[in-house]
Parts: sequence; structure tokens; C-alpha cells
Amino acid sequence: ILEGIHGLNPDLTPQIETHLKYRIYVSALTTISIDDHNWIPTADNRLLRRIIRDHKYRGASAQSTIARWGSVRRGEEKWIFPYQENADAMFNSSLLFELAVMKDYAQPILSAVPHDCPEYAEAHRLLRFLGYFQSINAKYLLLLFSESFSAAAASNIDDMKGKSKTKTTTFRKWSFSIISKKSAGIVFSYFYPLSPCRVP
Repeated sequence: ILEGIHGLNPDLTPQIETHLKYRIYVSALTTISIDDHNWIPTADNRLLRRIIRDHKYRGASAQSTIARWGSVRRGEEKWIFPYQENADAMFNSSLLFELAVMKDYAQPILSAVPHDCPEYAEAHRLLRFLGYFQSINAKYLLLLFSESFSAAAASNIDDMKGKSKTKTTTFRKWSFSIISKKSAGIVFSYFYPLSPCRVP
């Protein structure tokens, strides 16, 4: 198993024949919109993820993460995106509720960006962007997941009965949706992917 952002680059595994590889591409592809005309850019979701990660695990400020973002984007255009279509399967890691969860984590980090630096404009834009979302407490999500996990696992086991001779399984994904900012309602649901994922 080879894992990494350059994993789909064939130059990393020239000694392995193509038909012996099973390549999986994972990316956050945001599928929600603010209104009927404005889609949420996938890049904003990814940048917010990176800002929170860098601050929590690397001690980096939002200013430094934003400053490096242009270089990151240029690198992926050259070394990652050209190979994504070679993947045998693609997995969307974006969650419908994650921007509402990230809001409380990202706001204090972004607010710390000095007003007199070039990165302030981007930090301010992201703060205004997060203002469109009602916050969701991460602890609340963990509670819902823990209460629902047993039922999901039991359901998956039932679905797999009698299918042990095949190598095809269907993965389910739990998701939350914000009804509206006013009601701050949450819908708990799950769905199947469009087609089964073949496990080699």
C-alpha cells in the first residue's frame, strides 16, 4: 500500500505493472451552495481544513498557511491533478456539515491575522464566508455518531449476509445537512454511492 499526495504519479511505481495497481483518489469536492447561484468553492473548504490542521498540529498561524496557499495550488496543478483521472476509484471526503463544524475552530485563528499584512484580505474574506453558516458543536456530532453507529453496523452486516463469496461490497456514508441558518435544524441520513466499490 502506497499512500500520499503523489501516490497516483506512475513515476513512483514504475516497477509495478499498471494492471496490478488499484488506485484511489481522495479529494474534498464540496457539493453545497450558499444560494441558487453561488456554489461554495472546493478550494475554500480545503484551505479552511489546512488552516485548522496547521494551527492545531504544526503550531502555524493562519497568516503563514494563507501565505503558502498559492504555492500549494501551483504544485497540485503540476503534480497531482494531471494524474487524478487515472484513478480506479474516487472518494469525496467532503462532508455536508463540516463547514458548520469548522467555523468555531477557524474563526479565532483567522481573527488573529494582523490587519497590516498581505494575508489579511484573504483571512477577512474567509471570516465573512463562515458567517453564512450556523455553528455546529463537534461534541454534538460525536454523540449522534455514537448513538447511530451500532444501527449502521448492524444494517451493513445484514446487507452482507449471503455475499461473502463476492469481492464487491457497498459502502454507506452518514451525513448531516443544515436545513437553514434560521432554524439551525439538522437532518440525519445515509445514502449509497451510485455504484458498488470493488475491493481487490
